[in-house]
Amino acid sequence: MPAEVLAPPLGTNVDTLLLAEWHRREGAVIRAGDPLFSVETDKATLDVESPASGTLGRILVPAGSDVPSLTRVAWILLPGETTADIPSEATPEAIDGPALATGAAVTAAESALPRGDRVFISPRARRLAETEGVAWELVAPTGPEGAVIERDIRAALAARGDESGLLERLPLDGIRGVIARRMAESAASVAPVTLTTEADATYLVEHRAALAEQGLRVSYNDLLLHLLAGVLPRHLRLNASLRDAHIHVWKEVHLGLAVDTDRGLMAPVLRNADCKTLVEVAAETRGLIASARAGTLRPEALRGATFTLTNLGMFGIDAFTPIVNLPECAILGVGRIKEVPAVVDGRIEIRRRVWLSLTFDHRLIDGGLAARFLQDLVRGIESRREHVVAIT
Repeated sequence: MPAEVLAPPLGTNVDTLLLAEWHRREGAVIRAGDPLFSVETDKATLDVESPASGTLGRILVPAGSDVPSLTRVAWILLPGETTADIPSEATPEAIDGPALATGAAVTAAESALPRGDRVFISPRARRLAETEGVAWELVAPTGPEGAVIERDIRAALAARGDESGLLERLPLDGIRGVIARRMAESAASVAPVTLTTEADATYLVEHRAALAEQGLRVSYNDLLLHLLAGVLPRHLRLNASLRDAHIHVWKEVHLGLAVDTDRGLMAPVLRNADCKTLVEVAAETRGLIASARAGTLRPEALRGATFTLTNLGMFGIDAFTPIVNLPECAILGVGRIKEVPAVVDGRIEIRRRVWLSLTFDHRLIDGGLAARFLQDLVRGIESRREHVVAIT
């Protein structure tokens, strides 16, 4: 019997994924372990290997379709088998299932479908049709097994002729859609308050330069993550999250770091940051950032943060209002470090200053707790002694 190909399970929190691309066409000879197709979640793009050697006999789900995990997406014919050996019930489960809609056929193209009078549409195509007001039941399908897919809806939009002057239409789906939903959820449910303060980062800058002279390559994010890991255990109410109507205060410090990627904003997690040296923090964050930008992070690498750091200083931003990354209690935003005149012991000196913006969920803590945490962090940034001992 032909071998079935399933969409992979990617963890308990990932039940739907995007089948992004098929690497082989129907009829292609393939070996077990060869990359067969790629899938995309809100967190990463991953290649899925062929489970068997043979011929790719039938693709059931086209590229660009959303499918639940463990959905049958194709059949592989084993040596000596033909397409006649594919079970007759082998319909695209992601198309002929609860995630997809059906309707009455009304066009000549649809009346010729092998499934009688039903019309099938992929979830991705359905969302686009609903957003643009397209009657998808009237669209001629070109997908497998007579399904309406995204390109059919886009063809209908182009034929409608109402997009003159439009430069680009970008679907709010994939990772961008997930980010949109999370930001909207945070804005709707959190009681956000942002505290801003300025810190003297002169010793922080000098410390980084001294480390570079020793051959240790660390970023300002590495230094700040290491400082946060030392300060948060003294203010554990900020190392917390809201779950099931209870405030969960965590003893371990798992720091999320916002990373700008071509696919959108990601926040890989530096686990047990309070148990790591600065050198260990730097090495691990380099790996996390590289994986995030390459789209190879596993879903578990983006779960479980207890506090998040986001830095826009490299873009010349002084201060901003970061949005709490649910279900966490707080997030720290960092601006650029710049030279400014400052009064030091009655004298005017040129110092390096940086703005810090702490957004916290007022449902979980009050302003006094947040302010004391920020004061403690500023002391760490401004302390010459802190930056001497923080090398290890």
